[in-house]
Amino acid sequence: MLLCYYFLGFVQGVTLVTAIDYRLPTDVIPLRYDLCIYPDISSGVFNGTVNIELNVTATCSTIIVNKYDLDIFSLNLTYTSTSSLLTITSATEDTDLQEYIITPSTEIEAGKYTLSIGFSGNFSQDLVGLYQSTYVGENNNTRKLAVAVLPPAYARNVFPCLDEPKFKAQFDIKLVQPSGDNYTSISNMNVKSIAVNEPASGLKTVTFATSPPMPTFLVGLVVCDFQAQTTNVTNLDGETFPVSFYTTEAQLYKSALPLQVATNALAYYINLFNVSYPLPKFDMVAIADITFSLVESWGMVQAAEHAILYTSNTSSTSNMDDVIFTTCYGVAHMWVGTLVSVDWWDDIWITEGIPTWAQYRTANELYPDWGFIELFLFYEVLNVMDDDASVDSDPMIQEITTPDEIANVYDSIRTSKAAAVIRMLENFVGSDIFYTAIATDLKTYAYQSENTSGFYDGLQDLVDSSLNISAIMNTWTLQAGFPVVNVVKNGTVYTLTQKRFLSDPNAVSNSTSSTYGFRWTIPITYVTSENSTSNLVWFQYDASSLSLTVNTSVEWIKFNHDQVGFYRVNYETSEWETLINILKSDPETFTAADRTQLVGDAFSLAAAAQLSYNVTLELASYLVNESHYIPWDMAYTDFQYMDFMLADTDISTSLNDYIISLVKSVYKNVTWSVGDSDSHITLRLRPVVLEMACNAGYDQCLTEAGNLFLDWIYGTDDVRPPPDTRYVVYKYGIQNVNREAEWDQLFQKMLDETDSAERFRLLNGLSGIRNATILTKYLNLAINQSYVKAAEFYYVFGFILTNSIGPATAWDWIRDNVETLMNDYGYSASDIADWIGRIVGRLHTEESIEEIESFFETYPEIEEAFVTDPRQTIYGNINWITSNNATIDAWLKSYMKTDNNTAAENFLLQHQPT
Repeated sequence: MLLCYYFLGFVQGVTLVTAIDYRLPTDVIPLRYDLCIYPDISSGVFNGTVNIELNVTATCSTIIVNKYDLDIFSLNLTYTSTSSLLTITSATEDTDLQEYIITPSTEIEAGKYTLSIGFSGNFSQDLVGLYQSTYVGENNNTRKLAVAVLPPAYARNVFPCLDEPKFKAQFDIKLVQPSGDNYTSISNMNVKSIAVNEPASGLKTVTFATSPPMPTFLVGLVVCDFQAQTTNVTNLDGETFPVSFYTTEAQLYKSALPLQVATNALAYYINLFNVSYPLPKFDMVAIADITFSLVESWGMVQAAEHAILYTSNTSSTSNMDDVIFTTCYGVAHMWVGTLVSVDWWDDIWITEGIPTWAQYRTANELYPDWGFIELFLFYEVLNVMDDDASVDSDPMIQEITTPDEIANVYDSIRTSKAAAVIRMLENFVGSDIFYTAIATDLKTYAYQSENTSGFYDGLQDLVDSSLNISAIMNTWTLQAGFPVVNVVKNGTVYTLTQKRFLSDPNAVSNSTSSTYGFRWTIPITYVTSENSTSNLVWFQYDASSLSLTVNTSVEWIKFNHDQVGFYRVNYETSEWETLINILKSDPETFTAADRTQLVGDAFSLAAAAQLSYNVTLELASYLVNESHYIPWDMAYTDFQYMDFMLADTDISTSLNDYIISLVKSVYKNVTWSVGDSDSHITLRLRPVVLEMACNAGYDQCLTEAGNLFLDWIYGTDDVRPPPDTRYVVYKYGIQNVNREAEWDQLFQKMLDETDSAERFRLLNGLSGIRNATILTKYLNLAINQSYVKAAEFYYVFGFILTNSIGPATAWDWIRDNVETLMNDYGYSASDIADWIGRIVGRLHTEESIEEIESFFETYPEIEEAFVTDPRQTIYGNINWITSNNATIDAWLKSYMKTDNNTAAENFLLQHQPT
């Protein structure tokens, strides 16, 4: 990791510390790039030339461009008006700044110049920059392709450039590719011409049309032997443009769904923004190994196969949803973040937050009955709340300076939290105003860049003057964290107070570190027993409380309707009891989103010692009457946390008995059989319920999983379970069998599998075995890229951590193999720290702390890579156990003595999911 370097000066005994500026000078502006690259796929080396047309606005002594890990073999600087070459006296590289400083013999006067650079480099091994991807084709031949992943600041790894988002320029791109083997080149624009046997026999040069002005990170480069399916979309002017999906020839039939979603989403955004799609074509490219689920370039997106390919024979309902989300996200980026980008990475929350929210909103528009808004809560809002509840969390807007900070800018705070806050903003200004403002921005700043204040100004022009957009939003974007709103009832008056929500009950915020003292201007929404329409009142950040008076006939009030606001709500015990009674008697009084929020808030508040687990577990008992998958998904995640914390205690058995008592009725209703008439909600509910039942040790579930697994693994015709239940059969079937012979067969099935989504299910299934020796064997095999791709290992590691013996096994494995991981496989101290950080959330013994301390004594560089001390995480887990064991134990014993489930089972039989 790069350190921030400082210049130290001394003036009369006073030390002056000046931070190094990593940003490029603003008086040298790129106008156009003429870029030619030859990625030699066979050798893993690339070379190229770039001519950068520059506008120098003020006299300067140097030209500075970004460059990283590239070799320069030619360099010229030409004054355009006279075509005269400037003599270059030095060209030096600052590897820390990732800059290349070019100094001519004379000063560079204002005017137009062309900087010509010849360069070469090696393909990246880290799936960023320009790297080699592979897949297995016909006759078991390994096929190679070249892929460029340039966001946020990896263009400098591929060609010398001014690699900052505000520097937009036109691009003329040429790609040199093999002439044979059906290779094709894809970039941002349409193909203009192809020169065969250029620059040499056996090669051809593909020239693309000139692009509109765009930043360097949006350049797209792929050389592959893929085939394409193409359809057309109509723009506002009546002209059509092609939409193409590229993948391997064998998988081309899996492109129908993403192609359909892309065409519908493009048409939707064209009409929503009243802005035509700005480029002549849109391409999607499915890549077997890629860093993210999707990487956007302008005019094309590269997406992971498992996230973008679909077939009803092998893809699950969850896979279908992922394809829809991935596609909608990529399409939204063709306007937001591309047509208009940000000035600097500080403001990336806008161009990441809007598409992240838009993928769910758009999916919900295209498929209104599939529960996609509720899925937004589970995938984005409630998950990122866990991240943002740390005292060490960062604001959405913070100063980004170093290359390392830029590389890490796409985190959950600037994607998921930003999306949640964007949704909240849309809700309180109104959808019409919100999208009108975006459309106006797209027209006003087209082919330019914008910052946060400009985004706020566009909204302010359209809203009532009583709403001060920047004043409201600054409390959310300029400080870390979010509030918990505490509600106290006195007669007909509800009094609300707020404080920062922290998951660690012993953590303390330094209120002076925030301009707003960790208080927020909160749009408080609520529904009541008398009014199901959402009401909105404002809780100003500088107000000590907010009082709300209701009619005497109001029996209950539920705040943060549909979890539109980015905050948690805590009630008095009596009010929780009222809400719980409604959940138990008629859960659909509340929307599925409200039920999900109540579950999520109750568990999180209890874990943070702000609510008794008596209340939380009592609320969770309503789930016997729940038929929507999102509240079940939320509860399962929270029960898993409790299960890991209690794993070494006698309470674990009682907890799992309680979970089984909740899940067994709905388990009997959903069954292992997938029906043709099942609704989308039921299709998503089934695997959640089956996994939850099996994970809790429900004998009937494990036996059925084991039987289905053995029937398949020893079957002669490889008839697999339905895609929706398949990973549950794999994971808990192997757990039920628990033998190495069957595990080896499952591993071989994974190696032989060519379908990416099915391969992921098999990788997940392999993690289910409850045998530490075999799990260690799995880690040793998975780290070897001959078996598991580097992009897949991150997922494998996570799968193993869901196994009850997984965290301890993974921790032992890291300690035994850290030298090999760093020296032989090239993993960095930051990589190892990330893996350990994922483990320690599940460790909860003094022995674990001693092991961590001993490990850090040997590897201090790994300790330095942590942002948050992992020992504090383990101490927090120990404190949780000490604080909650007795309460949870007593409640579970009391509950399990009573016959709590008869009424629920009768209810469920009468209200089967549809």
